[in-house]
Amino acid sequence: MKNLIPQIEIALKLHISYNNIPSNGKYLEIMDRLAYGYSGAPGIKVSNLLDDYYKAVGVKNLNEALNRLKTLKK
Repeated sequence: MKNLIPQIEIALKLHISYNNIPSNGKYLEIMDRLAYGYSGAPGIKVSNLLDDYYKAVGVKNLNEALNRLKTLKK
């Protein structure tokens, strides 16, 4: 997971809730690629990847993760 964190954070910055600009599918494309090692349907794989990311960086959900990135940006 540690080596995926920077890549996940790049993808999260493309999430519409980060900057209110749609990524035209780029966010999900990256997240789908990063979730390759997880099993299940694509949505489940991405969800499990994000759950592991949240635990690794010490946040509880997407909103906290996006706020964390905005704080690190400053």
